[in-house]
This record gives sequence, structure tokens and C-alpha cells, in this order.
Amino acid sequence: MVRKGNMGLLETLSIIMILITNKMFYSSTSMLIYRVGTAAWYSTILSCIVSILFFITICSLMKRFPGHNLLSIFEIVLGKFLGKIISLIFSIYFLLYSAYNLREFVDMLKSYVFPKAPGAVLIISILVTLSIIVYFGLESISRICVVIILPVVFGIIFAFLLASPNYYFGNIYPLWGYGILNTLKFGFLRSSAYSEVIVVLFMINSIHGLKQAKKAGIISLIFAGTMISISSVCHIMAFNYLEGGENISGTYELIRIIYINRFVERVESIFLLILIIPTIMNITISMYVSMSTYCHTFNIKNNNPIIIPFIVLCYVFAILPKSFTELLEKYIIFIKQYSLVLNYFIPIFVFIIAIIFRKGEKKSNA
Repeated sequence: MVRKGNMGLLETLSIIMILITNKMFYSSTSMLIYRVGTAAWYSTILSCIVSILFFITICSLMKRFPGHNLLSIFEIVLGKFLGKIISLIFSIYFLLYSAYNLREFVDMLKSYVFPKAPGAVLIISILVTLSIIVYFGLESISRICVVIILPVVFGIIFAFLLASPNYYFGNIYPLWGYGILNTLKFGFLRSSAYSEVIVVLFMINSIHGLKQAKKAGIISLIFAGTMISISSVCHIMAFNYLEGGENISGTYELIRIIYINRFVERVESIFLLILIIPTIMNITISMYVSMSTYCHTFNIKNNNPIIIPFIVLCYVFAILPKSFTELLEKYIIFIKQYSLVLNYFIPIFVFIIAIIFRKGEKKSNA
């Protein structure tokens, strides 16, 4: 899918961290609080643990097929026809993922920053930037991610600290939220929010083998789970679970309430960059994965000629939702709650078939 040896551990970590943690900037945290109440901060930790278990299980599949990425394994186990169909489904999924994340980001900008700006203009501006980055390939994407990851992480942590005068610890009670069974059920389904870690197994030929991919995936999941949990508990302490479940962007709302003194107000204009830049990279990464998976499916050696068609498709899918409410209720809920069926269950199903039919086993003394 991509050339080998292009990325080290740091680059891989940066890509997966940005891909997973970026969702805490927008409606993801509010949706989590809306569904489980005050239990949001540890419900997401449960989701993270479930994702780690799924990811380790899928890595066991990879050990049976050294030198192959996940897409190649689909073809080896299921045959070329079914394997290519599954690869094409993944390509469509990541295209939709980038389109709906783009639309959610643009709607957030229109709500808070550019209320009079046409949505189409914002979408096209981001897609033009995205196409330029994608044109230069995976190495450029990984290097940009390495450059921005530390400023973004420290900027978010600093913002949470500045907002601390608005925190009321009593808002985290009752600890069980809307019930322990509801928390466990939603925590399992919510593991979809971390399922983007599967991307590291698509790019395994671009890094130094399965061992490094597994290490990068687990570290990224632990980091993402920690950051999203911190974001959730800060959100609840600042707004309580009733108001917190209604915010469009929990992180941006948290930054808006920062007050230092009468001469230093509205600091969200400074922190806006740490929301915009990683979001653009998140959409860029998912678009690149979609195009690379498509190229693998149809044996296309160079993905540059298909950049414009995919950009057009992304634009079309991004403008399909008629409103932000429809986007959340019909589109985002699939991407963030039920995508574990595609990203986790299908690879594990292939793993079971490989065991049953004894495919991919190494011969003794090989």
C-alpha cells in the first residue's frame, strides 16, 4: 500500500494519537456525557481497555502472516475477490469518516467563530489544504504530525489548567451516572471511538514490523484514553452533566470560560489553532488511508491521480446532512459508536477463519 521504512515509532505514535484524540475537541465528549452522565470519565476508560483487548487479538492474526499488512491478509484468508471487497468497504468507511469529521468541524466553526461564513467556502478551503498535504505522501503527513503533537498536547493541558477556577468537584456525583449497566453497555459500544488504531496495521509495511506497530497502537490507545478521560472530567466539573451534554464542542466551551483578569479575556482566539491544525491533519490522515486502501484494492501504484476524485467525493458526502442535528443523529453515531463492527469484528472474524482452515501457519524449521 505504501513504501516500507518510511516511519519510526514517534511518527507512528503521532499519527494514531491525532487520529483518535482529535474527536474530544468536538461533539464526542458531549455525546458521551449525554449518554452516561457523570460516569463519562471512566466509561471512556472502559472503552479504551476494550479497544486494547481487540487490538491485541487482531495483532495475533498478524503474527501468522509475517510481511503482510491487514489488507493483504484479507485476500490470503478469504480469497482475492472477498478480500478486495472488504478492502473497498474500508476505503469507503474512511472516506465517510473524513467527510463527516470535516462537516462536524465546519459546523463548529460556523457556530463559534465564523457564523456568517458559507459552509461550502470553509469546506473547500480545508479540502484544498488537505489535497496539498496528501499529494506529498505519508512521510510528509507523519512529519507534520510529529511537529504538532507536543504543542497540541501541552496546549490542551494548559487550557484545562487555566479553566480550573471554574471546576466544582461535586459535579462528578453521582459516580454511577445513569446506571452501571448503561455505563458498561455504552462503554463497550464506545470502543468504536478508539477503533482508528486499526490504521497502524494498514501501514505496517511503512514501519519496522509488527512489534513496533503493536507497541505504537497500545501506547496510542493508553494516551488517547487518558486524554479523553481528563477532558470528560474537566467538562463535567465545569458545566455539570446536564449542561455538558448539550455543548457542541466541550473543549472549546471550556476554553471560552477561561478568565485571567479584565485585561486578558477571550483567550480562545489563541487556543483555536490547537483545535484547527490537528483537525485538518485528522481529516488528511483518514483521507490518505481511504485512497491508499482503494489503490491496494485495484492495484494502483500511485494514488496522486485519484486525489481530485476523492476530494470531490468528500465534499459531496460532507454536504449531505441537512443540519448539524441530522449529522449527529444519523451519521456521526455510526462513525463513533458502531464502527467497531467493521474495524474490530471483521478482522477477528478473519482471524477465526485463518485458525479453522490453518492458513498462515509457519512450517517448522522455516
